[in-house]
Amino acid sequence: MTWQEELKKSITNIDQLAEILHLSNEQKEQYEAVIERFPMMITPYYLSLVDTNNPHDPIGKMCIPSLDEFN
Repeated sequence: MTWQEELKKSITNIDQLAEILHLSNEQKEQYEAVIERFPMMITPYYLSLVDTNNPHDPIGKMCIPSLDEFN
């Protein structure tokens, strides 16, 4: 896959993120506020490196917005 295709398929909104992380509606609202203020773009390759079942995954901590962003 070219880098252009990677960028086109990037995760950029809360619905895409919620599907991957299996977020509840409450969590979805919280993440939505963070993403609204701090836009994200996670390429499919980079996301493939993340263990989405581990909330302490180091790569996940670098690319998935944290609810602590406002603290």
